[in-house]
Amino acid sequence: LFQQDVKQVIDWLDSHGDGFLKKNTSIGRSLQRGKALQKSHEHFETVAKNTITNADKLLAAADELAQTGECNPGEIYQEAQELEERMASFITALERRRVTLDMTVFFYTHVHELTCWLEELQQELQSSEIADTVEGAEQLLAQFNQQRETTIEAAINTVSEGENLLE
Repeated sequence: LFQQDVKQVIDWLDSHGDGFLKKNTSIGRSLQRGKALQKSHEHFETVAKNTITNADKLLAAADELAQTGECNPGEIYQEAQELEERMASFITALERRRVTLDMTVFFYTHVHELTCWLEELQQELQSSEIADTVEGAEQLLAQFNQQRETTIEAAINTVSEGENLLE
């Protein structure tokens, strides 16, 4: 029964788990698509939790089963080791995909926010406030410089997120 249960878990990994991760490698080309892929992945993780739980139970049972003397402990430990390696590989790939999709959504969100910010600045600059005094001109210049620094910092951070995502 132990070997059959292990086989079922490995079969699920082969046909569904690893298959899903190999098939779903896209990160999307927009915020909406990135969020849709992220949601799909979260749903898959929910489904996969059942298999992960089953594998954990099987691994815990392997020690007990091997010590009963009713079966060959070497075979049990070999099956358990194979299961543990497969599950570790799957969980690592699952987490890596989640991190990549999270990075994608953050990047596209920041690109959208930066674009909106730049459009607002453009409209503000086109409205062309003109100062009546030197102090007023200095205040407008200080405000412009602050907006410029904030914009440059946001752009640098967004580009860095994009580069990290590419890596």
